[in-house]
Amino acid sequence: MTSNDWPTDLDRENARATVQLLGDLDLATAPNLRDHLSRLYARGTRTFVLDTSNVSFIDSVGLSVIVALYRRCREEDGELVIKSPSRVMERTLEVAGLYDVLNIAN
Repeated sequence: MTSNDWPTDLDRENARATVQLLGDLDLATAPNLRDHLSRLYARGTRTFVLDTSNVSFIDSVGLSVIVALYRRCREEDGELVIKSPSRVMERTLEVAGLYDVLNIAN
C-alpha cells in the first residue's frame, strides 16, 4: 500500500484527520503509513483518528507506528483516537498492554 492509498478525511480548520486503516499493518505497509501520518502532522494536523475497523493483521512494526504517533501527539498537545478497533486490533492492543493507555472509541 502506498501513502496515497490511506483514505484520509481532513478537517484543516480543526487540524483533524481521520485515517482509514485497511488490511494488514505490518513490515511492508507500516513505513508508508508512518510517512503519511508524518506529512499530515507537518501540515498542521494535531488530532488523529485512526479508524481500525478494517485492520485484519497488525505486527509489532505496525503497532510501533501507532505508539510513535501517540507519543508525538501527547508531547505536543495533540490527540490520537483509535476508532472502532477490529477484533484483531483490539486483541493486539490488549496483549500489548495498550488498550487502557490509548484513547479507544468504539
